[in-house]
Amino acid sequence: MEALKDKLDEAYLSAPKFEAGVARALEEFKDSKTWLKIDSQGNYDLNLAANEYTSGGHTLDRHVGKTDEQLAQRLRDQQANGPTQAWPYGKPGIGGASAFPTYRRAEELTEYNLNRNKAAIDAWIKGPPPPADGDVKSFYATAPHNETSGRSVSKQPVDPNDPLSGYKQGGLNAKGYDVNGIDTRIRYDSGRTPPFTVMTSMPYKS
Repeated sequence: MEALKDKLDEAYLSAPKFEAGVARALEEFKDSKTWLKIDSQGNYDLNLAANEYTSGGHTLDRHVGKTDEQLAQRLRDQQANGPTQAWPYGKPGIGGASAFPTYRRAEELTEYNLNRNKAAIDAWIKGPPPPADGDVKSFYATAPHNETSGRSVSKQPVDPNDPLSGYKQGGLNAKGYDVNGIDTRIRYDSGRTPPFTVMTSMPYKS
């Protein structure tokens, strides 16, 4: 019975929030999988749910509607080796895990980041040298008016006086904290117009 309880607890912890699941489900009923358009003002108009159908898109699965404990769980699952004396909960292979609070916020801030960096994206696409299919590049922005973009749980403590402020000592009890940055990673795809997809987008500490 105790083993079953542990499995149920893990399943409950891993369950995605309602918001991201609904966004994906609604997109399944649409005929169009056009995820990015350019409006009459020359700005990007993003459909983040449709982006999930493109190669490697995983913003909704990994970076929307996650609790602090789910973010810590991702750090636990992103490690090659088990616990050591220095890393009692195992050493994650990534520096942190983060999530936007809602689907709407993820789409809004990712679109904002793409438009803030439109000139830089155009320059990357044109080169020289131009990117090859599959090349990935990150673009960064701070949320407008210095607003919060989401929550993050860090691999290392962010407060040297609080060991629970990072996964290293806190494990699944590590504390999350508000961040205001946006990190959007796009992948070049010459078969699309515009010629890229969003591989992932996430909040980060700017």
